[in-house]
Amino acid sequence: MKRNEDQMTRALREELELPAVPELVDSRLRQVYAELPDALPTKRHMPTWVRRSLCTAASVAIAFGTLLGLNSLNPAVAEQLPLVGSIFRTVNSNVYGSESQNFREALVRLSERAVELPEEEGTVQTVPAGGVFEKPVTARMREAYYDGEYVFVGFRFDLGGSYDHVWDLNGPGYDVLINGESQIPHLEDGQIDYPRSWGDGYCDLNSSSWTPAGQGEYVMQRAFRVPDRFRDQEELDLTIGFSGISAYGIGPVNSSPFQFDLTVKKQEVPRREIDCQGVEMGGVRLVSATASETALCVVAEYPAELYQNPGADVSSFEDGLWIGSLGGYTLEENGVARCVSVCAGLREDETRRVVWSLFDKNGSGQHEAVFLLDFQNGTAELGSGEDVKSPPVYDYACGVEAVKDLAPGEYGVERLHLSQSKPTLSIMTGDKKRALRAEFWQEGERVYTAYTGEYASWNEKLRYWEYYNLTTGTSCDDPEDDGTRFQGSEHSSYLILIPDLYVALDPTRPVTVKAYDKNSGEQLLSEEVLMTQSELHEPPPPLEEDLEGGGVSSETEE
Repeated sequence: MKRNEDQMTRALREELELPAVPELVDSRLRQVYAELPDALPTKRHMPTWVRRSLCTAASVAIAFGTLLGLNSLNPAVAEQLPLVGSIFRTVNSNVYGSESQNFREALVRLSERAVELPEEEGTVQTVPAGGVFEKPVTARMREAYYDGEYVFVGFRFDLGGSYDHVWDLNGPGYDVLINGESQIPHLEDGQIDYPRSWGDGYCDLNSSSWTPAGQGEYVMQRAFRVPDRFRDQEELDLTIGFSGISAYGIGPVNSSPFQFDLTVKKQEVPRREIDCQGVEMGGVRLVSATASETALCVVAEYPAELYQNPGADVSSFEDGLWIGSLGGYTLEENGVARCVSVCAGLREDETRRVVWSLFDKNGSGQHEAVFLLDFQNGTAELGSGEDVKSPPVYDYACGVEAVKDLAPGEYGVERLHLSQSKPTLSIMTGDKKRALRAEFWQEGERVYTAYTGEYASWNEKLRYWEYYNLTTGTSCDDPEDDGTRFQGSEHSSYLILIPDLYVALDPTRPVTVKAYDKNSGEQLLSEEVLMTQSELHEPPPPLEEDLEGGGVSSETEE
């Protein structure tokens, strides 16, 4: 029988410490309640070495899983609510490569396998202020994952205020100890000796910056690939050391070093390996290639004098779609360069081959080594530069005449550019500047919502241009302006970068773009467009020159 919805509403209000559940949230919660199954899913078995916290937050987590659309309904309310969900999924959602569907799926699997740590002595500590203008910080170790090859530890910090771009300092005290052995080389002054590796397979997979979690709290992860000599041990004793916390424009928020100690026990996760014997091309030798549902790692070696700072990485499937990078490095020792590349894991039924390549950017300008890795069959083949493909790109462009015909107060979809690296929406207008909410609809359902915010710009005298001319396959074709901008097409326009859009939309189906005044709710635009797959003959014009203020915050409908 379904949980009583009034009890759930009371639990939500008490857990979030609100005097009353906002009407908007309550309405959405009741909608979620109506869609819940009669019986909740069976709780997965958790390792006996950790006690799961059974609290009110857990009882409403299912509702919040569906309430991910809350930001799109009312971002002001959403910012006041605590973050609910896995830290690992949250902190990795905006890293380079997160636009990959494979990356998103791997994060879900990692989050499901992560063990939630109870809030008790050893997982919570108050870090005293390290300076006159600094603040004490409450640090919590919340989640852990270990599968014999990778360790992820999730942390939550209460900084007592909101800051732009928070990160942990990399000075004295920053360290990772495995069974008492430091994995981070340091210089004499205590600073880290980059790259962060002993050359024994250790690879740093940390989040580069911290993610806001509401109410002055932030989440981050410390993660790494386990060195070869410790791999597959049944348990590891870890010490995670911090040097301090800093924020952009502020400096140290707290400069006091602190550390957490924990023991992790191995979860049994199926792992697939490639037989790498004899696989060599262009002087590059394939050392190892392993993949699980959590992460994928490829290690290759070549004589250091052979290539100077080449681009060597595993980043895509054979169809050009990104796998999603978690980290990596190239380290030179004794004249041999070793490349370690770590990406998101693969589905158990994934049949696409993975492409590893070395591009000699400072020499021949060609791919000197290409390996095609088939994890389903455990084999590796030699490839060529033709096997290194770009992900498909899709475009809609209204045309310069539509811009010239734009009436005062009118709105229109100027461009919709769908690439994995820079998905963007351009909305042209004859109106004044407003704060907008943009919605994307397909087959009668809203699949994505974005707001003008951090990754958008407003330009009042922009000349029309296109990422690609869909007829010639070249940059915007205008001989009067060196092929980049159309003369006589000055207009006002929003340009919004939306990283998640490549995953959210089906580019082969029509898309209805709706725009609203974010403050008043007035509908300003509803237009259906159909994108066309573009041929990439020339690189698009630089995007950076148009992103000089404002931005986008966004939320996927799940």
